Amino acid sequence: MGGLPFFFYGTLMDADLLELVAGEAVPREAIEPASLRGFRRTGVAGRSYPMLVRRSGGRVEGILVRGLGRDARRRFVAYEGTGYRLARLGVTDLAGGRVTARIFLDAGAMRSDGKPWSLAGWRRRWKRRALRRAGRLGGGDPA
Repeated sequence: MGGLPFFFYGTLMDADLLELVAGEAVPREAIEPASLRGFRRTGVAGRSYPMLVRRSGGRVEGILVRGLGRDARRRFVAYEGTGYRLARLGVTDLAGGRVTARIFLDAGAMRSDGKPWSLAGWRRRWKRRALRRAGRLGGGDPA
């Protein structure tokens, strides 16, 4: 276990989906609020999940998850699919420190719908479907 933490800003901020996709229990103490500067979060056109768009002065709130094993990383990559690429960026942790984290960014083929994306809205409309699908596919397409 260990390595760089993950910064999640979308569906994987949901604790139920996070554990299902990770394939392991994620202790509460392994999760903390964090933020990423220089981006904004929008919906992906025609999809239920978000993407990040570069924006000067932008800030995205998310979570930092530490201590996950290699199998969890593999499962996250499978869940996110080919629309995302895994990058390393600096995020700000709860204490205000800078932390290098793994983060999924657009691989170049997605289009933003231009609208802010909300975890609460996703939970109301898409969460149950995403949990079923992730369970069936062992971490496949997010919805």
